[in-house]
Amino acid sequence: MRIGIFARRFLPGWLVARHYRRRFQAQVSPRAEVDLSPLLRLAPGVRVAPFTKIKAAYGPVSVGEGTEIGAHCTIAGYVDGIEIGRDCQIGPRVTIIGVNYRYDRIDMGFREQGLMSKGVTRIGRGVRIGAGAAILDGADIGDGAVIPARAVVSGRVRGADSGRVSAVA
Repeated sequence: MRIGIFARRFLPGWLVARHYRRRFQAQVSPRAEVDLSPLLRLAPGVRVAPFTKIKAAYGPVSVGEGTEIGAHCTIAGYVDGIEIGRDCQIGPRVTIIGVNYRYDRIDMGFREQGLMSKGVTRIGRGVRIGAGAAILDGADIGDGAVIPARAVVSGRVRGADSGRVSAVA
């Protein structure tokens, strides 16, 4: 078992929150479930709300300065990782996933085919993500974009500087 997974399961939340406060000047709720992993980078001013899970044991996750992550979110990195820009607001119950199951063959189950990643899942600077949205493997969201509540993003979304502001749900 990786040390980050072990620590997440058995160390008290206040100790993990204190670690991230000292190391990164980030505010992590003691009720959040955050991996203690060298693959996780939280910039100063990041705030993680209660009951949020950030998993970086199997791939890099970086969160930019001043980003706020709402309650009950799930952020799970894989080989290529997840990059979240600075000054983002991520609403409650948002899911950001950096991995997917393979489904190339119809003669076998998808779990038997293993996992794959389409590349880095990127969220630009100043992005607003509404409650319950899902950002899937390989998504690329431009700076200043607004993702509506309960939207599913699996591709590229242009930012506010390119004329389009919100994703199509």
